Amino acid sequence: MIFDSTVPVGKGEAVYLAATAGRIEDGELEAVCPEAFRTTAGAQPFAPDELRGAARIRLYVARISSCEVHVAGRHPLHGRGIDHRAAADPTA
Repeated sequence: MIFDSTVPVGKGEAVYLAATAGRIEDGELEAVCPEAFRTTAGAQPFAPDELRGAARIRLYVARISSCEVHVAGRHPLHGRGIDHRAAADPTA
């Protein structure tokens, strides 16, 4: 579940994800590190050599198997009077 807990009551949005996590193998690091560590907030990315072999830090990926979104009961189009979850396609 991902949500912003700082918004006022009644203004929240959320996404619910079911996923399976797995470690990125050493041979895949060169290909996935640029995507995994694309920086948008000035964070320092890890290099593949910092994540392979005997490194203390490893890279994992979560593969999503289902996705739902929070729908507020008062939503003008999809509301039912009470809050509920609705299936969503994150690729759409």
